[in-house]
Order: sequence, then structure tokens, then C-alpha cells
Amino acid sequence: MMFNYIKGKIGSYGPNYITLENNGIGFMIYVSNPYVYQEDKEYTVYLYNHIREEEYTLYGFRNESERDLFL
Repeated sequence: MMFNYIKGKIGSYGPNYITLENNGIGFMIYVSNPYVYQEDKEYTVYLYNHIREEEYTLYGFRNESERDLFL
């Protein structure tokens, strides 16, 4: 794993992702339920980095135990 977690504000969300803003960068993070997050609120999102030859995807979880279950 490259990243453990990221803290920032939710800039926007879609049907299966959130955009978490941190230091001027908007990270697109896939989550199971983006509607539990509120825009302009700060969150800590625990990450799983899915890296392949032509793909770099971030999956987000609300806590470490959710991420551990996913793994």
C-alpha cells in the first residue's frame, strides 16, 4: 500500500465516488456509498491503492476495519 489515509474536504460526489480535496488536489476515490459524506465537511478516508499497468485507482473506506474486511 502506498497511502494509508487522506484527510480533506469533500468537493463533490457521484454515484460511486467522492472527490476529496487536500492541498489543492482533488482525489477521486471510489466508495461503496458516497451519500454518507457531506460536501464541504472534512473527513479522514482510509485508502486502498489499486495499481495496474494502465490503471491507478483509489478505493476509500470510513475506517481501517472496513478496509481490512475488503482486503
